[in-house]
Amino acid sequence: MLKFIYLYLAICLLASNGVAQASSAQFLQQHQFNSSEAKSLWLNKTQQAAIHEILSHPYAGVRIRYWQNTQKAGFVLNEIGKELPITYGIVVDSQGIKAFEVLAFRESRGDEIKNLGFRKQFFGGKLTNDGELNQNIDGISGATYSVRSMTKIAKLALYLHQQISQP
Repeated sequence: MLKFIYLYLAICLLASNGVAQASSAQFLQQHQFNSSEAKSLWLNKTQQAAIHEILSHPYAGVRIRYWQNTQKAGFVLNEIGKELPITYGIVVDSQGIKAFEVLAFRESRGDEIKNLGFRKQFFGGKLTNDGELNQNIDGISGATYSVRSMTKIAKLALYLHQQISQP
């Protein structure tokens, strides 16, 4: 029985690919945001319509929490992968995406999006005039829905940064 437990633990460790999932508070602290100083963007009808276009479904809330300092903004956002929500932490500044992490992955497949090698594709990404990412994002076989989810969140965070940066 003890051998079975050790084997199970070893398989769990290997399956995690050595990637630890961070909490939103840890993510915010790592990027120099005070988690207790959240701001809110109350969504007007125009913003709700734009977000609906980005996500391909209506956003469930009427406000989005974010953290901001003079140079950058941080967001903790959820989007459905295939069936379950994936929680992302993303930092954006005027130069584009600076950090992008998967804070909670709940799907049974597609967790390759947690790997830094994949996430680096988004770094420096910006929105084009037609609302698309200015960078091509390579897909991952077996993680199509997770990649789509992450791409939607990248576009959403860039859009939200534009909204909170307007005078």
